Amino acid sequence: MHNGHMGIQQFSDEIARFLVHEEPSVLCITGKWGVGKTFAWNLYLSQAQQRGQVALSRYAYVSLFGQNSLNDIRHAIFENTIPRERIGTKPDLTTLKTSLDTILAGWRSWLKHVQYVPRVGDYAMSLARLGFIGVREQIVCIDDLERAGTGLPPKDVLGLVSFLKEERECKVVLLLNDEAFPAQAGADFRSQLEKVADTVLRFDPTPSEAAEIGVDKSTSFHEWLRTDCVGLGVVNIRLIKRIERFARRLEEELKVFDPRVLQQAVHSAALFIFAKYQPDTAPSLEFIKGFNPYDGLLGPDGNEDPDAGWRALLRQFGWTHTDEFDAVILVGFEQGNFDRDALKTAAEKQDRLFKLKDKDQSFSKAWDAYHDSFDDDADAVLDGLEEAIRKNASAIDPVNLSGTIVLLKEMGRGAKARELVQAYVDARDERQGFWDLSNNTFRRNVKDPDVIEAFKRKHESIAEKRDRIAVLKRIGIEKAWDPEDVTFLAS
Repeated sequence: MHNGHMGIQQFSDEIARFLVHEEPSVLCITGKWGVGKTFAWNLYLSQAQQRGQVALSRYAYVSLFGQNSLNDIRHAIFENTIPRERIGTKPDLTTLKTSLDTILAGWRSWLKHVQYVPRVGDYAMSLARLGFIGVREQIVCIDDLERAGTGLPPKDVLGLVSFLKEERECKVVLLLNDEAFPAQAGADFRSQLEKVADTVLRFDPTPSEAAEIGVDKSTSFHEWLRTDCVGLGVVNIRLIKRIERFARRLEEELKVFDPRVLQQAVHSAALFIFAKYQPDTAPSLEFIKGFNPYDGLLGPDGNEDPDAGWRALLRQFGWTHTDEFDAVILVGFEQGNFDRDALKTAAEKQDRLFKLKDKDQSFSKAWDAYHDSFDDDADAVLDGLEEAIRKNASAIDPVNLSGTIVLLKEMGRGAKARELVQAYVDARDERQGFWDLSNNTFRRNVKDPDVIEAFKRKHESIAEKRDRIAVLKRIGIEKAWDPEDVTFLAS
């Protein structure tokens, strides 16, 4: 018996070896809930079938979830048996007829007067038992053993597994999470399992292995998704498939934009879904919404940062802050459906930003220099940040501006910093709503008082200058308006 952790290649080799030989045996695959045991088994079974390396000619899959008796399982095995060549398809009435034809072949003389399946309980039970008599020399996969009903103790299931192997010459695969049993019951079960199982494999993939198995390589975004899942340390294949389904919906909506728009959307969705469904190993959605990459950069202020680990994870993941585009994706994820107009508007804006950044990478390069070589030449790095703000104001988010200004002040460049804020405000020709920080929860990380004050002044000056005729014309042309347009026109 092999028992213990193994690499994914060795794991798939063991399954291939199990499937290619005819001799009866029992393979047990254990692993945590959601890690992808069933997905991995189905994947390697399908691959072996495509290679023509599945020895036995029939296969049945049965989940014990909610099953309450051995008779239920026996009947389910019979009902779910399909020919080897149909592996990968779900059992249906056609496959049930195939099973019945096979089973009934030797019973024609006894059944020639029976035209209907009897509805009386005893007759129906006899038919179920008759069906189970035909279950032999086939592969049987029994899943979710730890989730069986109270009327079905694990010991009874293992007795049936042993019967299928010894008396019916079947190959049986057991999929289960042995950690789900209470301590003593788990120890008793493992002791019984050792007597029945020929091989026990633990499916415990690394993030790279989980992504290799779980990410569908036929999508346009599979490389991004793989990188994101590995970056977050996701080992739960169920979660990877959840992110992938959401990313497919994003792809459908965003395919007309610059590819980097979809890349950002997949990146954001991966983080949000990870945070929602892996709360023990991820920062909360609230923490992500309020994350500011500039917090804690210059070391602790005398107190230990309880969120230092989460900050490190997000920085390593390449997360800067939750911008307006991310916010639309987050709302779509939380509500289960997108506001398509809001998504399109945010995507168009993001598309323009990417094109702006193509023209001048100086701000990103200046921050890269800060991260890479600040200790070597602090003055040159700070000069680069100042120059970047002057040259690239239209591509710099208010959160990034605020963080940079805070840093410049901390490094003794306060006077220059205030000039830069004014230069930024003067350089940007934005609608009134852009300057209203009070109405935008995703700009709550704009913390520098000079930036806040400059935005407030700009907002008030635009409010004073607005021309109602010009506003009405713009609404007529663009077929869209902001809440402040409505407030202004109402006044």
